[in-house]
Amino acid sequence: MVNEIKDVKPSPKPKDVTLRAFEIKNVSISKSSSDAKSLLLKKLESVKIAKDRCMQLNKDDPNKEKDLISYYKNSDISNSIFCTMLRISTENDIQHVTDTLFEKETFTMEDIATAHIDTSAICKGHYYFSLNDDFVVTNLPLNKTIVRLQAYLGWFIGNELFELTPMISPKDKTRLSDLKGIIVKDPEPLAISNEVPRLADSTNLSTTLSTESQKKVHLGQQVLDIIRKSLSDTKTLDDITLSQMISAELVIKFKKPRKMSEEEYKRVLGAYLKPVSDLENISFKRTDNKTEIKGKDLLKTKRVSIETTSSGKIVEQQLLKQMSAFLVELSDEKNRSK
Repeated sequence: MVNEIKDVKPSPKPKDVTLRAFEIKNVSISKSSSDAKSLLLKKLESVKIAKDRCMQLNKDDPNKEKDLISYYKNSDISNSIFCTMLRISTENDIQHVTDTLFEKETFTMEDIATAHIDTSAICKGHYYFSLNDDFVVTNLPLNKTIVRLQAYLGWFIGNELFELTPMISPKDKTRLSDLKGIIVKDPEPLAISNEVPRLADSTNLSTTLSTESQKKVHLGQQVLDIIRKSLSDTKTLDDITLSQMISAELVIKFKKPRKMSEEEYKRVLGAYLKPVSDLENISFKRTDNKTEIKGKDLLKTKRVSIETTSSGKIVEQQLLKQMSAFLVELSDEKNRSK
């Protein structure tokens, strides 16, 4: 008799998660920290219904996109708060947030997955963050800026000056003072838009690039104009053909002032990277001209492995533990540097 062998379902594979670190700006000169944790916890405990934590992104948006903290947990051990942040809307998608959930004080991603559908809103995406009085750590993807979380927390706790800055951690023992320039590349063919003005001289171009580089550089028509003036054999090519042949690169040179400390220099670079979503196309050039460092490689990050459920969701309690540990590490580093 042959024994039947039942299929054994393999255990879900752990998921690698990248945690990013941000420093909370302390605007009070009379306090050693920002009090962000106590302010957030007090507000969370006073707002008893989840729907009252919704912040609408734009009142004229037909899809009524909103951000909200759907779940939170206070950790006394690491003196931090762990939160789930949702982005919801009324447009059609896959995960539904019901009226019943909105009326609860908190609800989890698992609650959304198992809720009976009486659709009130759509969950477009979610991420997690942990916060203490000095730092925020989050698994927000590298192609998303921290501005969205900063805006929400500032709105929720009623502090429009609330500010988060990416923490910098140079790899391979590269000192920040060894960096001499920022290179912004657009690997895609140049986009030509009728809205981009044709510029007559390089002075205006420089001003435009400086403004655009605060977010995302769109060189487009300006670059094509310069190329046409510089290379005679491009005059027979139309703009579309020429734009498909080239991509743009902008080099911004800088140097650390003598009297600026390394810590202050880190904050300056962090502030530059803050509004940049495509960090793969931002790199820093060293003074030796031999090495370029990707913008994402300058960020203070930590790679952690988190177990997943049978449905592929990460185990939130493990993520909470890892985020708490990262916050403790950041606090220890800050205390040692004093």
